[in-house]
Amino acid sequence: MGEADARRLALRWLSLRSLTRRELAARLQRAGAESPDALLDALERQGWLSDEAVARSELDRARRRRDGPVRLAHRLRQRGVDEALARETVGAVDPDTWWEQAWREAQRAPPGEGQRARLARRLARQGYPAAIIARVLDRLGPEGGDGG
Repeated sequence: MGEADARRLALRWLSLRSLTRRELAARLQRAGAESPDALLDALERQGWLSDEAVARSELDRARRRRDGPVRLAHRLRQRGVDEALARETVGAVDPDTWWEQAWREAQRAPPGEGQRARLARRLARQGYPAAIIARVLDRLGPEGGDGG
């Protein structure tokens, strides 16, 4: 595949969805581009390709979906975002904001008697760390109500 064809293909993909450098490189290689590094560098310089933009987008997505920081970090790593950028993105959110988000999630369907374990599992699946889950459960109190 020629450089012009690879560029055209890359721009088409980027017009449909934000991609990380790793994602775009893999797509180009599967399509037959032999060495896409120069093209990727040019797309980054021109502002078409940005792992930082993907990380911000994933942060917005996680907050809309009420996902926790663990799930966000996992998603960023899956998409090929550099570990330092992933930590920076997750760390840009105040820890109290993550807790408040988990608390609101717990309030959507407060657990009844004997349902605390179910809530803990749900929050863990959504990507909240154990410390936040414990804090939510402590606030709910032993009966599952708002412990204040």
